Amino acid sequence: MENLKKLKRLTAFDVFFEEDGFQPLYRIPSLKVLDTKNSFTTKEFAKLALNRPDIKCAYAHPYREWEGFEYMKCKKCGNFKVEFSGVDLKRKNFCLQCDSKKCAELIERFNHLKLN
Repeated sequence: MENLKKLKRLTAFDVFFEEDGFQPLYRIPSLKVLDTKNSFTTKEFAKLALNRPDIKCAYAHPYREWEGFEYMKCKKCGNFKVEFSGVDLKRKNFCLQCDSKKCAELIERFNHLKLN
């Protein structure tokens, strides 16, 4: 980690951390952008949001918006669905309007994991 003190952006696709998750990244103060797939647990993304809110990461939020992708449109209302953060979820894509109850539960879960 000593050699990464000036790292500003990290792209980590198809990478899995066996231990410590994102914790080593917390110690790189210059890191501002983390590009990754939704391949970490909800808890890891929540802890990243808590410990390094200054790092821009699409999944360091309860969900990611995917506007412009026709296959992400809700068949019921036509709004774009969102993708919830976390590889541990069985289903990740929901419509904020049509699936409002489930979305509220997943947002609450993310925020609970962030604080616990």
